[in-house]
Amino acid sequence: MNAMAGMSEDGPVIGTAPAPAPPSDHAADAVFDPAEMARAREALRRENGAF
Repeated sequence: MNAMAGMSEDGPVIGTAPAPAPPSDHAADAVFDPAEMARAREALRRENGAF
């Protein structure tokens, strides 16, 4: 008996679709200079160990 009381076992299957792709753009680039933001993102990656 794996079902919870009062819950049917023939409901829809949830969580089988693949995850969407992560966004490839950066929202800050719309507000700030994209080249400056790229340098800031690279510095952040270096500071946090992602070489």
